[in-house]
Amino acid sequence: MSTPPNPKPILSCEHATEFIPKKLEPYFPSKLFGTHESYDLGALPLAKLLAKSLGGQGFYGSISRLAIDLNRDLANPHITRLKGEARERYFMELRERYYAPYRLKVKEAIATELASGSTPVVHLSIHSFTRIFKDDERKTDIGILYDDTRAGELRFARTLQKFLQKAGGYRVHRNRPYYGKTDGHTSKLRSFYSEERYLGIEIEVCNDLLGEENLASMASLLAANLGLAMACL
Repeated sequence: MSTPPNPKPILSCEHATEFIPKKLEPYFPSKLFGTHESYDLGALPLAKLLAKSLGGQGFYGSISRLAIDLNRDLANPHITRLKGEARERYFMELRERYYAPYRLKVKEAIATELASGSTPVVHLSIHSFTRIFKDDERKTDIGILYDDTRAGELRFARTLQKFLQKAGGYRVHRNRPYYGKTDGHTSKLRSFYSEERYLGIEIEVCNDLLGEENLASMASLLAANLGLAMACL
């Protein structure tokens, strides 16, 4: 299945890494390091493969969400796991060094695409999730998150779901395991751009499907069908 060359999306991966500055490591339980609470396992290599296949620009977070969550609004009380004095001492530094530059780069890339006449800009935010959550097994393999009050995002999500379901092999759901209108990078960007100019779509893949043995096939499946869905815009 070939991937149409245009339009080219902007891709982001907010929870790309488990990196925590050495001076901050003592403030977090070591049992969280390397777990999903630290970063989205498999999301970064998936995002990079998708960017290459789709010919889009990729922007990847460089800090663990334990320190500062690049997918949360600054007003969200859960934007960092730092508490008390440590939060007061380091949060501003984390915001200025990691959060603000990352958000700005993505926003500038969108503005550049819009200025070039690309409308709408398709922003794909790539994430992974765990199969088991609070002792319950999630039945979703691939989730497509979007704002269902924005007609363009609704059409795109339905179209992508249709193509992926036709390809077969995975359980593909819309606005599962999370709801696309909740606090997130795409939600913030929607406040700057109309639905005719910006489509913010989060792609969530269960991390048990992103191991070395099936990462490439998952990326190929998603790239092909994302390309088909974008060609329908």
